[in-house]
This record gives sequence, C-alpha cells and structure tokens, in this order.
Amino acid sequence: MRNFLIAIMITSLFLVGCATTSQEAAKPAVKPVAKAAVKPAPKTVADRAMENNLPIVNFDYVVKQLDNPNVLFVDARPSRLFAKGHIPGAVNLESMKYEKSYPAFAALNIPKDKELIFGIGKDCPLSFNDAMNLRKVGYTNLKLYIKPAICINDGYLQLEKKEALKLQKKGLMITPTETNLPANKKAPIMIYSQGDVKAALSKTDELRKAGYKKVFYYTESL
Repeated sequence: MRNFLIAIMITSLFLVGCATTSQEAAKPAVKPVAKAAVKPAPKTVADRAMENNLPIVNFDYVVKQLDNPNVLFVDARPSRLFAKGHIPGAVNLESMKYEKSYPAFAALNIPKDKELIFGIGKDCPLSFNDAMNLRKVGYTNLKLYIKPAICINDGYLQLEKKEALKLQKKGLMITPTETNLPANKKAPIMIYSQGDVKAALSKTDELRKAGYKKVFYYTESL
C-alpha cells in the first residue's frame, strides 16, 4: 500500500511538471523590438566640397576679387534669374542645362588655370555641380563661395546683417545723403538707409557712375 501511494505521488509530480513545461512552451516568444535605423544627416554642399578638395572662400575674399581681372565669377542659376541680377562681371553657366550651356562658356576661351569662383553665397548644389563638371574638362583653379549670401536684386548687391556690421565697424558705410565720398574707389562700400530701399539704390547708382565697383546696400536696422 505504501509503495502504491509513493507511485501515485511520483506520477502526480510528473504530470504537474509536464503541464508547467507545456504552458511555458505554449507562451509565444517575445520578439525584440527593432530599433529604428538612424538616418545619417544629408551632406551639405560644404561637406561635398571638402570631400572633393574644392576650396571654399568667404565673403571678405570674394569682395576683394570683385574687380580682379584674373578672377571670374560663375553663376550656375537658370538664365532667367541671372538676367534679373548677378555679381558684376559674372558669366552664366546653367547647371541644370549644363550640356547646352557649356559650348557658349567654352567659346569664351577662358584659360584652364584662371581662378573661377562659383556661387553667390548660398548652400547651392548647382554651383558645386558646375565646378565638378568644369574640373572634368581640365579647369584647375576652382573655388566655391557658400555663405553669407549676397542677395542680387536687379543688379544690386544686398548684404546680410552680419557682413553689414563688419563694413560698418571698418568705417566703410555711408548714408544716401553723404556728399563726401571715400577716396579709395577699390574699397567695398555699403550704403545704409534704414527702411528706404529707393534712397539706397539711388546712392548706389551714384557711386557706380563715379567709378566705385564694390558697392553694397543694407536697409534693415543695424
């Protein structure tokens, strides 16, 4: 009898163990939550320029080259925007119509080692693309101007506040009513007229006619 009871107990324990195992086996496996892949930040034009050993120049450098006959500015924007206004002396090489635009550019017979500056101060892939395309056909002295932007409105060069303040601190700022013009016609000059764009542009025209080539304007509060 005692052996019979022991056998029943062992059988019961065995059945309980099997049931527990079956319940555990029946539980669905917990799948690990997949973490969302972190997308790398898109490359900027500056990143791409650095990767391709394309030098980047700043505003101060660009201003010094505006009347330099050994430097040519290349504007990659569509021709309709170029026609509305561009850096004085710049040539248009439409990046989005490069194949059609290049023959006219090539006809200029620009020396392959002449310094070419691309851009009007914006993070623009069109300028980068133009530079890379010209490098492929043998141009070697290429530079990219990314920022700050020089806004071009009907041929007038408008500064951003940061650069306007720089010229103000350097004493290179005059107002539209100023009659004593700077003696140095090669130095950059900013016409400052708070809120009065018409007056600033009128003074800009006056200085251009007087032989000043690096004339900018700024009309917001400094």
